[in-house]
Amino acid sequence: MGACQTKQTRKAITNGFYLIVSLSVIILLLGLIFNRHLFSLIHVSDELLPRVMTYSSIIFIGAVFSAIYNYESALLRAYGNSMGPLLFLILSAILNVFGDLFFVLVLHMGIAGVALATILSQLICCVLCFIYMKRKMDILTFEKEDYQLDRAYILEHVKVGMPMAFFQSLLSVSFLVVQSALNTLGSQEVAAYTAAYKMDSMMMSILSGFGTAISTFTALNDGNRSFDRIKQVAKDTLIKWYL
Repeated sequence: MGACQTKQTRKAITNGFYLIVSLSVIILLLGLIFNRHLFSLIHVSDELLPRVMTYSSIIFIGAVFSAIYNYESALLRAYGNSMGPLLFLILSAILNVFGDLFFVLVLHMGIAGVALATILSQLICCVLCFIYMKRKMDILTFEKEDYQLDRAYILEHVKVGMPMAFFQSLLSVSFLVVQSALNTLGSQEVAAYTAAYKMDSMMMSILSGFGTAISTFTALNDGNRSFDRIKQVAKDTLIKWYL
């Protein structure tokens, strides 16, 4: 988008969508097939295993909606619209909370209701975000040739996304290692760690937000070959960070 190459951008968007959906379907299938083995590997107790299996199975089914919603949010930020993703994130959180209350307190669905509320909130925001994008982003007027699968665009997406995916995977693996050790101690220890981890995630989300903003800015200026602006924002960010 930064280079203002409309045709190439549309093809990049469609091929990125193909990649995201394909990966999320693979994750869905692997999750449903191997989730019991994974939870056994990290020593989930027999007491918790049925509920964990129920929750994770529903969440895996909703992985496609979550992936598409995150992709839409990334496109909006790349288009220079950071407020839209924030509003949809707030809406998703509100829908999730009220969905939890409805499915658990009214329908008495237990842990399945919590998971169902999560994926339904993501599905609703996914659809609403797409409608919003169609109205706000003129570039989303696709032609027939834009839907063609292009290996070069797929590989470019993979090349750009792999470093961050690897970084996030390391964090997830480290979390699983710690979780595996805690699961041998008992449910109270697991609950305490989960609560502390949630608080830590809330604080880290601030840093993650700055990182997302900087990466979007960098990508736009890289496409426009404005390397001086990239250097300047990196310098300013580091100075403000340490101050």
